This record gives sequence, C-alpha cells and structure tokens, in this order.
Amino acid sequence: FPYLATYGTNTSYGALLGGKRPVAITAPGLVSSSFTWETVHQMDFGFDATFFNNRLDASFDWYRRDTKDMLTTGQPLPAVLGASVPRENAADLKTIGWELSLGWNDRLENGFSYHLKGVLSDYQATITKFSNPTGLISSYYVGRKLNEIWGYVSNGLFQTNDEAAAHVDQSYLYGGTWKAGDVKYEDLNNDYKYDGADAQIIGHGMPKYTLGWNNNIYWKNFTINVFFQGVLGVDKLNYTRIMNLRAADDMRAATLSEAKKRYIPGVQENTYLPAWSPTSDWKEQSSMTVEDASFVRLKNLSVAYDFDVKKIGKFTVSATATNLFTITGYKGLDPESSNLGGGGSDIRQGVDYASYPNARTFSLGLNITF
Repeated sequence: FPYLATYGTNTSYGALLGGKRPVAITAPGLVSSSFTWETVHQMDFGFDATFFNNRLDASFDWYRRDTKDMLTTGQPLPAVLGASVPRENAADLKTIGWELSLGWNDRLENGFSYHLKGVLSDYQATITKFSNPTGLISSYYVGRKLNEIWGYVSNGLFQTNDEAAAHVDQSYLYGGTWKAGDVKYEDLNNDYKYDGADAQIIGHGMPKYTLGWNNNIYWKNFTINVFFQGVLGVDKLNYTRIMNLRAADDMRAATLSEAKKRYIPGVQENTYLPAWSPTSDWKEQSSMTVEDASFVRLKNLSVAYDFDVKKIGKFTVSATATNLFTITGYKGLDPESSNLGGGGSDIRQGVDYASYPNARTFSLGLNITF
C-alpha cells in the first residue's frame, strides 16, 4: 500500500513515565499525488511442432515486454522533514527474450524407453526511461541493461617503485606515493585520481544463455532421471573473495590460502595479487574481483524401482542426489548463489557477498500404496 500515508509507532523516544516508556507516533511517509499502477504491454510469437510420429517435439517462443511507469524510490528529501521518501512512477523497462526447446522420446525393445528434452533461453532487460528532476541519474541509467556491474579496470601491478612514482602521485589518498606491488587502474579522465568518474562496465550479472537438459529413462521397473542446468555468459562480483584476501591495508586477517600468491618484494613479484601495503588500493569493485560465473551442474539424479508385494500393495524405492557436481571456473563457493549483504533481489544479481551455497543432498525414499 505505498499509495497510502501511514503512521508508525516507536517506543525508543522519551523518558520513562510510571516505569514504562510511552509509545510515540511517528510522522507518516509522504505519498506522490500522481502515484498510479504500472502497466505492461507484451507481444509474443511462437510455434510448436512434432515430427517422426511424435518422437521429436520442438517449440520456440519470442517475446517483448514493455513495462511502463515502474515504481522507483523518489528524490531524496531533507532530513528535517522527518518523513520517508515517496515512491514514484519514474522508470520504463524493455525486456526481450526467447526460448527454444527440443525433445525426443522413443520406445525400444525389452521395455526400454526414454524422453530427452533440452531448453535454451535468453532474455535481456534494458532501461528505456528513468525520470529525475535533477538530471543527475537519468544519463547513467537510460539505455543500460539491468544488472550491469560497474567498477574500475585493473591494468595489473606496478613492478618497480620507479614505475609507480612515474605514474601517479597518490599522496592525497594514503600519505605516500604508490609502490611496487600496488594496483594500476584505468584513469579515464586523466585527472590523476581514481573516483566515480573512472568507473565503467566491468561485467554483466544477467546470463546471456540459460540452459537445461532433462532425461527420463524407463526400463522394466526402473525409472531414472538425470537433470542438468547451467548458465553461460554471466559475470559475478566475488566480493567475498576480495574481502578475505585483503589484510594489512585495513587491519583484517586474510582467511584464504590464495593470499600466499600476493606480491612480495624480492620474493614473489610475477603475480596477479597486490601487495599488502598501506598504499595499495584494493578496490572491491574492479575487474580484479569480477569472474566468469558460467557453469553446468548436475542438478538432480534419481533412481526409482517399483514392485508389488502380494496382499500388501505397491512399493517404490528411490534414491536421489541433488547438486552432485558442478563444472565452472568460478572461485567462489557456488556460482549459482547470489546475494548482497544477506539478501538479494532481481536488480542485485551478480554479487556474491557471504552468499550461502546450494547444499549437496542425498536421500532415500520408500513409498507404499495400499
């Protein structure tokens, strides 16, 4: 009900009265006078077909969805007002996607049959409008795809102190110039400092392709299911990894063994990890922390056996394993899990910060039908 102005309660204000803290009524949140429903216009095109006496089935779907007047957080208000920022209908989003599926089923001799089905899909969402009276945000958002990862591009490390001194004097940041083993970043506007003006797109948190392959095999009393899933062309900001590699620069202890590969003057200089130095700027959002999170995973493997017991009923014994193995180059715990600070949403894909991995499980089952 964001179109309603509601009061809140709070017991943390005021002195104790009669041994109890009085309940305070907080000011209502502001509501936009032009607040309305968002609207969606969608166009679909597709086909379904079967061939070879229904053994091969194919389907394809293409769609475009235009979402108008999306709800966004409004303009910041002075804190003196004591009220929350009203939501506004300030954004439009265009989503274009497609899905292709192919299936094959057949029955062979000796009671053997199978059904194989593969699905490949893709969708990309682009911001087409983002109204902002100040004009400070619109230019960044319009034309951008959802879940782009912004940050700094690393150009490796300074190999010598002379190279670092000749590059940029960063004394205004850390009280000294850069040294060998520190990170070099792209300075887009050549102002000899690294700030928001040097940020650029360093990855895409939305997959280019999503795939699935489901296999059902039947032989006599056995039923076997093998299901693979995966995503291709997706990046992930491995925030957990970078925070567990940093050490001396921010007084935290490194907890990953990979930290042993850091730059150490005179000992280990041909490496990719910066030195533990007060002048080394380990930026959390940089190309050094973005990884390819494409993966293919055996999501489910199950085997079931049916048999009858006279005068009792029908029995089904099954064994199931989930998340059995994953093929990926991602260095985090799980390329599939994604969140930000303990929570996630559609617009925060591609960030791994203390995300909990999917569990590998094994289970046995017995079903009896009387």
